[in-house]
Amino acid sequence: MQLEKRHLKPIPVLLILCSLLVLVPGSRCKAGEGLFGLGPCDSLLVTGPDGRVLFSVKPDVPRIPASVIKLLTASAAFHYLTPDYRFRTRYRLDDRQRLWVTGYGDPLYISEVIAAHAETLARGVRDTTGSDALAGVCLDDAAIPQPVRIPGVLSGSLQPYDAPNGALCANFNTVVFKTAADGSLVTAEAQTPLVDWVKPWIRATGQTGGRIHLSPEQDAFRYYPGHLLAAFLAEAGISVSGPVRLATWSRDQTAVRTWEFSSPWTLHEGVRRLMQYSNNFIANQLILTLGREQPDAKQPADTMAAGRNQLNRYAQDILKLETARLVEGSGISRENQISCADMDRVLIAFLPYRDLLVRKRNLSYKTGTLSGISARAGYIDVPDRGGPVRFVIFCNTRGSDAQAVMIKVAAAVCSGVIKQTKEHLGKAAGVG
Repeated sequence: MQLEKRHLKPIPVLLILCSLLVLVPGSRCKAGEGLFGLGPCDSLLVTGPDGRVLFSVKPDVPRIPASVIKLLTASAAFHYLTPDYRFRTRYRLDDRQRLWVTGYGDPLYISEVIAAHAETLARGVRDTTGSDALAGVCLDDAAIPQPVRIPGVLSGSLQPYDAPNGALCANFNTVVFKTAADGSLVTAEAQTPLVDWVKPWIRATGQTGGRIHLSPEQDAFRYYPGHLLAAFLAEAGISVSGPVRLATWSRDQTAVRTWEFSSPWTLHEGVRRLMQYSNNFIANQLILTLGREQPDAKQPADTMAAGRNQLNRYAQDILKLETARLVEGSGISRENQISCADMDRVLIAFLPYRDLLVRKRNLSYKTGTLSGISARAGYIDVPDRGGPVRFVIFCNTRGSDAQAVMIKVAAAVCSGVIKQTKEHLGKAAGVG
C-alpha cells in the first residue's frame, strides 16, 4: 500500500501537544493507546538508534506478526546461506536421449530463466546427439520430499499465496491466463506460453482469467516445469516426443552430458523480490532450503520441519529472542507469534539490508496483513539522530489499522516532539 502525501502533512497542534505529554522516553502509559489508535490486542515499540525506547505499548506481549515475519526469515537465510548464495538447477542427458531436470528449491525458476536454459540445452543436445529431438523429460524433485505441508496454507484455495512449495517449481507454481474472445484460454504474460497440458486444470477451476496456483492434488504442480521446459525447447528447435514424468536420478546412472546453471540472482537480490511482492512462496522456499542445506546432516525426511527448526534456532540462539514461536516463514500462519521487543532485535539484525524494503519517503518498512491482523515494522530516517529510528506495530485487534498507526508514529518522530528528557518535554509543552 502506498503512502499518500496527505498522510505526511504536519500533524495538528493538539496532536503534537498530546504527543509532548505522553511520548516520554520509555513511556508505557495508556494515553498512548488512544493517541495512536491502538486497541486492546495491539502492541507498539519505537526505538532510537542508540537503543533508547522512545515509546512502547505492551512490547513484550507475543502477537501474530503476519508477513512482517519475513524480516526474520530473510535474516536467517542471510546468516546461514550468505547474501551471495545462488540457487542451482542441474540437467542431465541420459543414454536414452531423455533430459533429466534436478531442482534444489530455486524460488526464482521463472520463464525468463527456463527460456535461457532451454536455448543452451538445445545447442548442447544438437552438439552431443546430432539430433533435434528428445525422448522425454524426467523431473527429479527428490531434494525436497513431497508432500510439503505449510501451516496456514489452505487446501483447495486458488490464491497464489497458497501455492505449494517444492524442489522444482516454475513461476511460483502459478499460471497467468485470460479467456480470448473466441472462448479459448491464452497466456496473460508475454514471456510465458500457456502450455496445453495445463488448460484442463484451468477449466476445472471455472475461472476465466487471472493468476492461480497449480493444485497439489495429483501432483499437477510437479509436472508443470517439465511441460513448460518442453515448450521452450520447442521454441529453440528441439522436440520432445516422449512423456514428462517424475523420476529420481540414481547414483548408478551415467549421464551422457551434464549442465548446471546457477540462478542469475543472488539471495540478496531474491530477498528484494521477496520484500517487494511479499511473496509467501519465496519465503517458504527459503525455509525449505535452510532445512535442506544444514551442514553435516543427512537429507531430512521432512524438509519443512528441519527448516522450521533452523529458523527457531536462529531466533533463539543467534538473536536471543524470548517470545518467538515460528511454524513457517511467510507469515500466513496465525500460529506464528513474536513480541514487538523481539521483532526490534530482528530489525537490528536486518539493518544492513534495509535497502531491500519498500521505501516511501523517509520510511523503509515491511507490511503484514491477515484477516483481522495488521502489522508494520521498519525504519524511519530522521536527520541528526545518528541512524534510523526503528518501529514495530502489531495490531491484533480487529479493525485496528497498523498503516494509520505508522503514519502517526512517523509524524510524531519527525516533528521532533520526542525529546531527550522529561524536563525538556515540560518546557516545550509549557508545563512546570
